Amino acid sequence: MLVERREIADVHFLLVEDDADEAALLRRVLHRSSHHIYCRELVNGRQAVDYIRRVANDSAVGLPDLILLDIQMPVMTGLEFLAWLRADARYNAVQVVVLTGVRDDAILRQALALGANAALNKELRREDADTLRQMIIDVWFHGEVYYFAEQTDAPGPSLLP
Repeated sequence: MLVERREIADVHFLLVEDDADEAALLRRVLHRSSHHIYCRELVNGRQAVDYIRRVANDSAVGLPDLILLDIQMPVMTGLEFLAWLRADARYNAVQVVVLTGVRDDAILRQALALGANAALNKELRREDADTLRQMIIDVWFHGEVYYFAEQTDAPGPSLLP
């Protein structure tokens, strides 16, 4: 469930998403978790850079445990932010799940090559919310790396190597 105060949270998420509808869907997915999740929301990579720099030395807030990162955003893209984040060893422990509506496997593979822990095509059906939530939990708890993309011959997501 989502909580408003970091000090009562089990986990600190950062959601970097410029689409309000997508952010609302992700909030609903996270709200159904059995964990107490503090989730800060930002709308572009530049805001995320500023936030990470600000909280890196703030013991009351600290770095997020997991970043849910859109690729296509104004000002600074998700890939640009991810490259910035992974260029600094202080942020290596932060897990990153890249979310994109782009139907280009090369973009998802580029995100993984830049250091994303998982890359997901976010054009999932609403009934796939449990799949998304479980994937986020697996990355957060176990550091497991998944690569999701839509199959062209079947509905819904598929798991690709």
